[in-house]
Amino acid sequence: MKPGFQDDMLAWWVDSGDTSHVCKDLKWFEEFEPVEGLNASIKKYFGNTPKSSIETPSSSPYANENNNKRSREEVEVSEDEIVGGQNSRHNHARVQFELFKDQRHNLDNVLSQQCKQDEIVYRVRLTAVVDVFRFLLKQGLAFSGHDESISSNSRGNFLELIKWYCERNDEVNKAFNSKSHGNNQLTSPKIQKEIVNACAAEVRKIIVNEIKDKFFSILIDESRDCSIKEQMAVVLRYADDVGEVIERFVGVVHVTDTCASSLKSAIDNFFAKNNLTMSKVRGQGYDGASNMRGELNGLKQKILAENKCAFYIHCFAHQLQLVVVATSSEYASVSSFFDYLTKIVNIVGASCKRKDLIRQKQHDNFVKRIETGEVCTGKGKLGVAYMYRCLDPRDSFQTFDREKLLRLAELYSDDFSGFELGQLRIQLDWYISNMKSNEVFFGLLDIGELAKKMVQMKYHITYDLVYRLVELALVLPVATATVKISFSALKFIKTDLRNKMGDNFLTYALVCYVEKDIFENVENEAILQRFQAMGPRRC
Repeated sequence: MKPGFQDDMLAWWVDSGDTSHVCKDLKWFEEFEPVEGLNASIKKYFGNTPKSSIETPSSSPYANENNNKRSREEVEVSEDEIVGGQNSRHNHARVQFELFKDQRHNLDNVLSQQCKQDEIVYRVRLTAVVDVFRFLLKQGLAFSGHDESISSNSRGNFLELIKWYCERNDEVNKAFNSKSHGNNQLTSPKIQKEIVNACAAEVRKIIVNEIKDKFFSILIDESRDCSIKEQMAVVLRYADDVGEVIERFVGVVHVTDTCASSLKSAIDNFFAKNNLTMSKVRGQGYDGASNMRGELNGLKQKILAENKCAFYIHCFAHQLQLVVVATSSEYASVSSFFDYLTKIVNIVGASCKRKDLIRQKQHDNFVKRIETGEVCTGKGKLGVAYMYRCLDPRDSFQTFDREKLLRLAELYSDDFSGFELGQLRIQLDWYISNMKSNEVFFGLLDIGELAKKMVQMKYHITYDLVYRLVELALVLPVATATVKISFSALKFIKTDLRNKMGDNFLTYALVCYVEKDIFENVENEAILQRFQAMGPRRC
């Protein structure tokens, strides 16, 4: 060490005899002094000692032997601990360096490779479980069995299908029989519920993404299941990107009572969980019960208080039923007609041949009416409320009335500003002129076909305000038939033998069962990723 190096703040290299020590912190030179009297190996490792521990005479910092003796006492370490011993720092550094050079046999690398292999096996096992779940959910079958022990001959649909899968796929068989995964077989009830939850969540995600910022209506009904629980089914009605009306079942909610406040609270919670907003609701469809359509405290009124554009439509099928009942009680001839009708149904129903005969007659009659255009087919194509009949394209838009459509747009004050109402007046004139002169729009039978044809011809961009009216007409609920269908599925999923099914598992299974067409298009990868994100997993 050269004397006076403390004064040179640019010194970066410190010569210790056999090697050089690098220090990039210049403050280090002010706090440490060189240690004399130790061999080169100790100096090589320790370098310097703090200045505070050394009393340096004014003549020379290295002249006092007592100073060196005190320094040697303060640094009590043997040369063997530094370079010669088995557990020395030198040997430890050497071993680490050799392992770094031999990456193939490095323990960290071996463990990493083993972990990757376990991940591959885990993924094969999880994918097989999801495939089995897909089959059971689409068929509405039970998962568990009465006796799932290893000695049982019938361990339930899920475990038996896993066994069947393993017998026909060697890769899956190796994954399930691998000793490395221990008890991580992905067959526990908790894992089953989480995977079913992931499946239903992906289906709902697709439905919500289809709606995006579009207008939609809600259709709600209540019914009891086999365990005497009141279940509220929720269906969303909207027009997709091609102008087709779609009604999607999104789940059932268990309600402790059927008062309007409880139903409104359940709807709000359901909307919050599924990223839906009440501000986009443009229609409500119920069966006409007092707790639903009450003018003061009904569910209809509570939603209207929050969104004045969510117009209520009494289910048309239920209205027809009420009309028939009321007419039968007032007119004896109508009552007699239904009495005879009941007898005919009983007579025909008692014979399979007579039943087949009347079914064939009804089928032929219905086909003939479809061909002549008397009736329309397709989901959601049951017409719209009478206030929208001015948009009806039949008979070359004979019922078109611009002033009525402008008054209709004024009802949707949140969707049409004052400026847009003025633009709508101009667009309606150009729209009806183009519709009546364009052969593409001849022969349309309902507003649903009109909307799809406008999207096909890009007229939903040219006449965007008119198409907004058409879309609002399409989302208005007409009947609660889709809700009734979901209750039929509920009776199939939750049976007397499965009456202990939880509310969450029930709604997850129902969403996958009712919306099979969406569920079939859900990728396995999306389900796997959502399942993994639900919590920490081990391979």
